[in-house]
Amino acid sequence: MNSMPAWFPWPRWHPCIRCMRPGRGIEGEVQVQFLVTAQGTVQDIEILAAEPEKVFEKSVIDCVSRWRFQPGRVQGIPVAALAQTTIRFQLE
Repeated sequence: MNSMPAWFPWPRWHPCIRCMRPGRGIEGEVQVQFLVTAQGTVQDIEILAAEPEKVFEKSVIDCVSRWRFQPGRVQGIPVAALAQTTIRFQLE
């Protein structure tokens, strides 16, 4: 039995690091949906919502496209599945 959750992105990069620049001062969030293939790669990335619009979307797509997953399984066989998450950009 593997202890890694089925939807654990590995490695997990955070898009804020690449997108936020000192002095920019913008916070927001992006809701994204994507297909995790049976091989654990990401395809068909779709932005479902973004606030503010046209600020973080490209950064999120770039980031999520690099995520790798342990795919879900049905009767022990890896299968493709849709996943959704919300990525928040917050100033500290």
